[in-house]
Amino acid sequence: MDLIHRNLVMVSENRSIGGGKTCYIHDLILEFCKTLAKEKNFLQILRGYDELSIFNEPPNLHRLSICCSEEDFIKSKLFCPDLDTLLFFNATRGDKFGMLNISSFFSIYKRLKVLNLEDINLMLKELPAEVESLLCLRYLALRTAQPMEFIPPSIAKLSHLETFRLNSCTTVSLPDSIWNMKKLRHVHVQRNCIILLSSSDNVVENLSTLPDLDTLSNLCLYLDQEGENILRRIPNVHQLQIFNCGGRNRVCCNMSRLECLESLTLGGKYFSGSREHVELSFPMNLKELSLSNLGLPCRKMSLIEQLPNLEVLRLREQSMDGQKWELMEGGFPKLRVLTLEYVKIVEWIETDPDSDDYFPCLQQLKLQSISNLEMMPACLQRISTLETINVSSCGEGVKSLVREIEEAQEYNGNENLKVIIID
Repeated sequence: MDLIHRNLVMVSENRSIGGGKTCYIHDLILEFCKTLAKEKNFLQILRGYDELSIFNEPPNLHRLSICCSEEDFIKSKLFCPDLDTLLFFNATRGDKFGMLNISSFFSIYKRLKVLNLEDINLMLKELPAEVESLLCLRYLALRTAQPMEFIPPSIAKLSHLETFRLNSCTTVSLPDSIWNMKKLRHVHVQRNCIILLSSSDNVVENLSTLPDLDTLSNLCLYLDQEGENILRRIPNVHQLQIFNCGGRNRVCCNMSRLECLESLTLGGKYFSGSREHVELSFPMNLKELSLSNLGLPCRKMSLIEQLPNLEVLRLREQSMDGQKWELMEGGFPKLRVLTLEYVKIVEWIETDPDSDDYFPCLQQLKLQSISNLEMMPACLQRISTLETINVSSCGEGVKSLVREIEEAQEYNGNENLKVIIID
């Protein structure tokens, strides 16, 4: 944060719950950092065949960043066996990177702790067996142009692995041996991932856990008892993205045991009217929640409204089922950001329109692609904390309701409210 305050690092995108999400630095500062990194032997950066072909490995080189084509890399015959960190970028954007000699590639760099190949499209259908020899590996990032449908159980040999990122074009099955990788902290699979359970894992007493897992992205499971058992094995997760496999008319899952969970994204498959029964319990410490294709009945929105620490809520397509959302009094005590996208509710009202006990902290309201809405809460005209209302691709009726809110806010003395309407 000190670097941001001194304008040495600029924030390009903020997180809804505060803090920077993505940052960048000025070109001059970048060149200064690259030069200093080279002088201090902290990081060497090589671009193209010319630099690769004349590169002589300095003593104690630990980190190397390479940007080149597949052909240039093969011709260079680069040999740096003592590397700790290797970052690889493809100079020919969009081309497939076959790395036909990938076996020898992994056999050379056996001391690697960080291997990032996420920027190149590897022609791989399965994880190379040679990866298992990188026993010191802590960070592994791969991108495959071929469907890699499963990760072999032998990945558990990477006992020091903390971060695993896989950008694949299909759903990936992770082996049950992953539960033995106790140092795992971050797992991200671009599409969806299925974590397999052994036959003995249905017995609660046999459940092993990943106690240090902090983030898990795009976990595909059923929101039922089996899915609940999987979630119980990641008790300390802070950020979680779940894809509900769908195909079942009942959703019943208790997530309240995830006491450390702060950010939850929950999506899946849903066909209107297909849910006969929905029972969900969310953890009380949840700060950020994104829902889509869940089909939560409007009458059960109180499950979310009662969350005491929720600051950001995104309700996207088919997150709710029904036409009338009636807010409970005293709900959303800390909500700052509310986003509604493609929701089909017609009436959005309060239990008591004269009460001010709704959205006491709301700062941002975002409405996108909403056409059926005919009524909005009267409290929005009186909330003094409201700073911005963003409206995009909404019907004329919604725009008219927002303009009424803007006029009422101005009448009530809130001249700082910014309303943005984009067709």
